[in-house]
Amino acid sequence: MAELGIATEIDTYENGSSLWRAEPVSGNWTGQTTIELGPVLIAVYGATSVDDDLELFVDRHGKAALAPVVMSTIEYLKGETTRRGVADDLDIPAIEAIAVTQAIERIITVVKNHDPILTEVSFDVDVHDRALEQGPYQRADE
Repeated sequence: MAELGIATEIDTYENGSSLWRAEPVSGNWTGQTTIELGPVLIAVYGATSVDDDLELFVDRHGKAALAPVVMSTIEYLKGETTRRGVADDLDIPAIEAIAVTQAIERIITVVKNHDPILTEVSFDVDVHDRALEQGPYQRADE
């Protein structure tokens, strides 16, 4: 994504992790719907190799199934649906919806303030600090 000019590495840490900034872009996803590709979506896809719940979800449903789950997790965090509602909407088992939305909400919470697509969005559901500590990304300002 850096080669496309969409993402820029801002800082590198001693432990080998990096801080990146990504510019939102939009485009067609699977030819059926248009979604905006921003830092949150990029971060979720980037975490599929380090988060067991995301990796299992991708193994079962494919990477294309992640984008709708990200959008549904945002709806959940806004208080507009439940985790079981996400399962029903996406036609996946409830236990999978619970696991994958918990994994994704940790990423959204950390990346949200850096995603121009979500700057005006407020969440009614809080994510516990302990859950954030278990996520693949940490806040750079802490």
